[in-house]
Amino acid sequence: MVCRDDFRYLIHLLKCAINVCQPDEKPDGVSFENVFDCAMKHDVANLAFYAIEKLNTKPENELFKRWREVRDLAVMRDINQSFAYDELNAELQKSGIRTLEIQGTVVKKYYPQPDMRTMSDIDFVIDKVNLEKIQPILEKLGYKCDCHLEEIDAFRNPNINLEFHSKVFDTEPFTVCYSDAFDNAASSGGTVYYYNDNDFYVYNMFHLLKHLFYVYGCGIRRFCDIYVLNQAFGSNLDRDYICAMYGKYGVRDKAESVERLSDAMFGDGEMTDDLQAMCDELMDSAVHGTAVVQAKSALII
Repeated sequence: MVCRDDFRYLIHLLKCAINVCQPDEKPDGVSFENVFDCAMKHDVANLAFYAIEKLNTKPENELFKRWREVRDLAVMRDINQSFAYDELNAELQKSGIRTLEIQGTVVKKYYPQPDMRTMSDIDFVIDKVNLEKIQPILEKLGYKCDCHLEEIDAFRNPNINLEFHSKVFDTEPFTVCYSDAFDNAASSGGTVYYYNDNDFYVYNMFHLLKHLFYVYGCGIRRFCDIYVLNQAFGSNLDRDYICAMYGKYGVRDKAESVERLSDAMFGDGEMTDDLQAMCDELMDSAVHGTAVVQAKSALII
């Protein structure tokens, strides 16, 4: 069973990997097996390995080998996803279908190495009128499509998942936020659109809050994202604009708690009692929340 000390050490390893610094040796009482299991549950084992391989006393051979394989698989997956993205983007450019990139494909650029930030799928936002045009393009590239009213999911081996959404948020209180997704986006000349740093940061914060407080919960990977984005954008962020967006959707206290906890876990922030309680709740979660919370939500729905 993973205990608080195991979880704290995992966070320390992630902090060292993100900040590219030497980790402390494993404390007495902490189990490498438990740290690995927890890292797998939160989908950050590959990231933690970049700190594990720097230790003087490493996990025993079999566990170290398994951990390295997870990292190597993440590297291969990043390569495959990058190829799939470039291939698809070329086809979309030809067709003139504009896409908005808002999740992992952009976030991973701000990590020391892009494979450190895993993605279960590649997400795009497109205009709803283009959903029907997307399907034949995807099928031409060998994808199997699952079409819904407002999105299309697609899959192709080796383990390439795509999601095309026609709206940015479908969960209260964020449903009207970026309701016309492309209004706040800009292109460098092609069909790929991006948010500026402020709106990209706000989007990722709202996406985290959506999962953490309004859906099933979330793990620590998205807290890593918030820390990494803060480090990357720094003083270029317009904090007045960001705070105004927090206030507009009634989540200012929640968002500021997330920022404080991200800095306490991965930066130099103070781990106060309220943040520690919040951190402890994350321990039993997984990358997309807990089974218990998902079961409760299913009963409500």
